[in-house]
Amino acid sequence: MKFIPISPADYPQLKKHFVHQKYILSSYSLSGICAWNNCAFNNYFSVIDGGIAVMESHINNPAQRWLLLPVCPSAEKAPSDLVALVREAGVEEVRFVPNDYVARFGHELEKHFTVTRNDHYDDYIYSREDLSQLKGHKYSKKRNLIKQFEKEYVLAGRAEVRRIMPEDVPACRTFLDEWYEHNRLKFADWTDELGCEKNALLQTLENFNMLEVKGITVRLDGKISGLAVASHLTSDMGVLNFEKAFDAVKGLYQYLDMNSAAMLFDGCSFINKESALGDEGLMRAKHSYHPVQIAPCYTLRVR
Repeated sequence: MKFIPISPADYPQLKKHFVHQKYILSSYSLSGICAWNNCAFNNYFSVIDGGIAVMESHINNPAQRWLLLPVCPSAEKAPSDLVALVREAGVEEVRFVPNDYVARFGHELEKHFTVTRNDHYDDYIYSREDLSQLKGHKYSKKRNLIKQFEKEYVLAGRAEVRRIMPEDVPACRTFLDEWYEHNRLKFADWTDELGCEKNALLQTLENFNMLEVKGITVRLDGKISGLAVASHLTSDMGVLNFEKAFDAVKGLYQYLDMNSAAMLFDGCSFINKESALGDEGLMRAKHSYHPVQIAPCYTLRVR
């Protein structure tokens, strides 16, 4: 079984397998698979019957590797086929397995694998309508912050929301250099993760059209002060892959988030805002937007 390194240039040939894929975890966003690469982990793919298999491998320890569920929209792999594929690939685990697969195969799955919940990687899923309109009492604090921001910046003509175009990449890069430097000490325990995230975000921006992502910036006084990037996941769900803003500007994050929901998810009913990685502050922030679902994530290990 031959695995080939994945790069953004592979997106066009792999797209046909992901257009109709049904797994709702953000790990199955093809643009993310292509961009989150060459940092802590390397990603590889292999063409299999009915689709492709994706393997992730630790960059400093190639023996530490695992598969995602094969992406085979026309014929999902049953547990007996999955265990054969895992053994052929020379790995022991399948990670980022969504709850619907576990529920669908139940006892049959447990004949071949031990099934473990990995709640650090549970994804937070929201109604697009909720996030774009922020109606009701539960969003009153968000609306108040946005009103303060609009009074200070929007009504004064100091704020502008733009869709990201390829020519905006240099200005986005300048903003990101400032954002990551500004937050370096704040997230000192996440240095490696932030470095990989910046690498993935820059790869995404530099291959914006090829990866078919969408994005917006918020400019204050002509300078980018926030940006968001989204991608396709399922027929009615997209992923908010990246969202960065200067948190010293009161209401900017909330304004960016509302505009992201309104502008980046045409045709989608739901928005996946990825996992909290076990970080309590991030969990509180994600819960404050009232997810309609927290999508469980599982690891399967061959018995």
